[in-house]
Amino acid sequence: MSLFAPHPARIDVGSDAVALTQEGARRTEVSLQQHSLQEALTELVQPVRHALRADVVINVSHTRLFVLPFSAALSSEARWSAYATSRFEDLFGEAAEGWSLRVVAERPGRPRLVAALPMAVMRTLENLLERRLRSVRVDALMRVDEIRLRESGYTGALIDVGAQHALVALMIDGSLHRLRLRRMTPSLEELRAVLSVEWAALGRGDALPALAIASDEVLDTNDSAELRALAPRLIRLH
Repeated sequence: MSLFAPHPARIDVGSDAVALTQEGARRTEVSLQQHSLQEALTELVQPVRHALRADVVINVSHTRLFVLPFSAALSSEARWSAYATSRFEDLFGEAAEGWSLRVVAERPGRPRLVAALPMAVMRTLENLLERRLRSVRVDALMRVDEIRLRESGYTGALIDVGAQHALVALMIDGSLHRLRLRRMTPSLEELRAVLSVEWAALGRGDALPALAIASDEVLDTNDSAELRALAPRLIRLH
């Protein structure tokens, strides 16, 4: 291997800081308290940009997420993309030009998730890293995907609870049908109401199984007994 080959690295775009982790080097951070995301990324990455081959993980709080129902009329990716753009503008009341919309691949006949990432952030990453940008993923969706793989055919709710967000994903037979993101962690009563409304909207009258994913940080500030009452199966992140 060439000594001058770019080294694997991970860039975390968090809710309050961006961080760079490189093999054999200490983790470095830039706070978002006095920087925009673009400024923080530039300060963090610019000095070592040519030495990196980076995977980027974006905190879900910077994204917008929604699900498109399956339609047989959408016979090409271009049509799915056009549908995603129209739906984004209907849901969020703004033009989609400021966002990079990614329609996630799914098996035929299933609804498809759309992840909207800030266009300015994507362009900053692409300009800094060019071909050395290996992947861009959303942290909460990574955890949901991990559970989907582990719980093949799962029916029920997956609740990802973070310090500043709660993501509710409703699954039927392993397929994602509805998704709601709250940017500030709601009360458990609010979560319970969201689950009830969304499950009923799917035409389900049966009891809703629920599985929650939460970090030690969250469980230290929330009553884990109440969270377990809402979601008897609780996966603790470390």
